[in-house]
Amino acid sequence: MAFTLSFPNLDVGLLKRMIAEAERRDVDMQVVAEEWLRRGAQASEFQLPEITSEDRAKLLSMAGSWTQEQADEFNRATAHFSKIDEELWK
Repeated sequence: MAFTLSFPNLDVGLLKRMIAEAERRDVDMQVVAEEWLRRGAQASEFQLPEITSEDRAKLLSMAGSWTQEQADEFNRATAHFSKIDEELWK
């Protein structure tokens, strides 16, 4: 089945990347467009599973988390690292 697609407002950057890809591979732009459409369709079929509060709790227990007090203590202890010594950059 043959048909034509038209993209009157196609982003210029996307068009340039498509042309560059076709030239790099020495193929027609139609080949690149079909591959990109096929990949895009496959990507849209993939859905991430819903993250439950139980999953979130398990992740936090593995990764760890800080209380606000611990975060404040860390920020106070490392504040001097954000200061720039202007003499070193002369």
